[in-house]
Amino acid sequence: GFDPEKISIVFSGGRGYHIHVRQEKVYSLGSDERRELVNYITGENANFYSFIKRDTEGNFIVPDEDDFGWYGKISREIIAVSRNLFDLYSRGDMKAIDEIMRISGVKNRKRLFNALFSERNVFGQRKKVIEILMERKNPRKLNYIGDEDLIFQFLDIVKYFSAEDLAGKTDEPVTTDIHRLIRLPGSLHGKTGLIVKPLKIDELEKFDPLDDAVYKRFSRNIKINVLKNFSIRMAGERYDLKEGEDEVPEYLAIFLILRNIAKL
Repeated sequence: GFDPEKISIVFSGGRGYHIHVRQEKVYSLGSDERRELVNYITGENANFYSFIKRDTEGNFIVPDEDDFGWYGKISREIIAVSRNLFDLYSRGDMKAIDEIMRISGVKNRKRLFNALFSERNVFGQRKKVIEILMERKNPRKLNYIGDEDLIFQFLDIVKYFSAEDLAGKTDEPVTTDIHRLIRLPGSLHGKTGLIVKPLKIDELEKFDPLDDAVYKRFSRNIKINVLKNFSIRMAGERYDLKEGEDEVPEYLAIFLILRNIAKL
C-alpha cells in the first residue's frame, strides 16, 4: 500500500477529489500501470470467487473481515448481505428474499432458502445458518450452507450486490493520463467558483464543499436573474430562489451563473 503520510487529498472544486501520492515508487508508473490501479479500485475483471479459498479438506475459507483490499471487502459484504436477508426474514418479507435471489441469478431459490434458514447445532446452540453467516471471525461459516452448489448460489447473491456496494469510483481518463495538469490547490474551479481545497485524510468524512470550499471574500450581495426555481444550502445559509430577479452573495451568484441556473 501507500504510506498515509505521503498521501494528500484535494477537493477538485467540482465533482470529485484528487488523491496525490508522493512516493518514489509511483513516479515511474505509466498509463498501463495506472490503469491496473483503476481496475483494482473498481474491481474491473476481478474473479470474485478467487477470494474464497479452500483448505486441504475442501472446506471453503472466508477471508478475515479486517484483511486489506478485496479480501476484507468481500468478507464484510458476506456479513452485510446475510444481515439484510435475516432482517427481511425477521419481518416476514419472504417475497423480498425471493426477489433478491431471482435478480442475483440463483437457480434453485427454494432449496437455497431452506438451507439458509434451517438450523444447525453450533457448540450446543441451535442457530440458523443465516445467523452463522453474520458472524465475524468465523472463516469456515460458508460450509454450514451445505453442498458446493448451494454455497456458490449464495455467493452469487453476494457477488451481485458487491458489484455496486464494493466497487470504488474513479475517473479513469484522469488517473491514467500522465500528461494532464492537476488543478492548483487554492485556485478556484472554473465551473463552480469553489476553492480547490487541500484536506487531511481525517477531515474528508465531515467535509462539505458547499460550506468548506466557499470563497467567503465573495460575500457582497449582487443582483442576478434566476432562470428557474432553485434551492440550495451554501455557506451555512439556505436559499430558496424563485425564477426572476433576486439578490444573493457573490459566491452564490458565481456558482449559479456557472451552472446555468442564473445570469447577470
